[in-house]
Amino acid sequence: SNLMPIPDGAINTKPGAGHYFANYENSFGFAYGSLTGSQVAQINATVDAVNAVIVGAEKIDKRIHPVCMDQLLTKYDTKHDPNASAVLVPVGGSDFRFTNVITEGQPWPLLPSFKDGGLQGLDGMHPTIVGYTLMAQNVLDAIGKYEGILVPKLDMAMSDRADTLLTDMPRLWCVVLPLWRDIRRAFIHGHPAPAHQYASHTAALMQALQFKTR
Repeated sequence: SNLMPIPDGAINTKPGAGHYFANYENSFGFAYGSLTGSQVAQINATVDAVNAVIVGAEKIDKRIHPVCMDQLLTKYDTKHDPNASAVLVPVGGSDFRFTNVITEGQPWPLLPSFKDGGLQGLDGMHPTIVGYTLMAQNVLDAIGKYEGILVPKLDMAMSDRADTLLTDMPRLWCVVLPLWRDIRRAFIHGHPAPAHQYASHTAALMQALQFKTR
C-alpha cells in the first residue's frame, strides 16, 4: 500500500485489473523513490516467475500446497480495480472498508479516527492485525481444502478491535503523511521544503524516528 500513484488525484481514475498507473512513489519512508508503471509491471513479472518455481514444488511432492499471498492481495487490489474486494468490518452501525491504499487518519474529531487503507500499517508494508487475519484465513482455507477438515472463519471485527492503530488512529497522521512525502519529494528534486506551518515539526519527528530505528 506504500506504493501510491502520482499525482494524488490519479487514484480517482483507476486503470483496472492488470493495468498500472503511469507513475508511483513511496508514500512513506525516510528516503524518496518513484517508479514508472512499466517498472512496476516488470517487478511483478519477476515475482510471478519466482513464484511459479515455488508453486512447481507441488508437482514434486503432493504434500506441498503453496498458498499464494500475492494472488490474495490482487483480489483486494482496490487501488487499481474499482471492482476488487474489500474487507468490510461492521463498526457502530456502519462498515469500515479496509483496502490496500495507504493508511490515513481522519482529522475530524466527531468521526472515527480511521479514514482509509487499513490492511497495512503506517509504513505501508507491514500488515495490521486485520491484514494478518486475512492472510491467516487464506492459509486456513487451503488447509481445509487439501486436508478435508473443517476450518474456522476468523472474526475480522475482533481483529479490528484488537488493533489499537485502527481503533485509535493518530488523527495528526492525515497531516504528517502527505507533508512528510512532500518534504522528501522536494529534497530529492532540490526544491525548498513546503511552506507549511508543521513542516519543521514533521521533519524533526521523522528524524527522531529514523534515529530510533537505527
